[in-house]
Amino acid sequence: MTRRSELENSTADRAERIDRSRYLTITDAAAAYPVFTRRLLRRLVQERRIAFSRAGRTIVFAESDIEAYLERNRVEPVRSESRF
Repeated sequence: MTRRSELENSTADRAERIDRSRYLTITDAAAAYPVFTRRLLRRLVQERRIAFSRAGRTIVFAESDIEAYLERNRVEPVRSESRF
């Protein structure tokens, strides 16, 4: 195997690992998930209540982290006995 093909294979492997989830900026996340506003997302980041990454000064969220946050904060309905 040549050095060039080894580099191409390692680059492809790295791309597969990185591309396992889509990343969204604060604006993109607020647009994709109507339950979030940009202000709410910034507050969650400041309070460290949601997982995020930084790309320079830009804050990005993996879609899987947003979904995990929503699932953690899910409220189940209360099952009450029927009154009838």
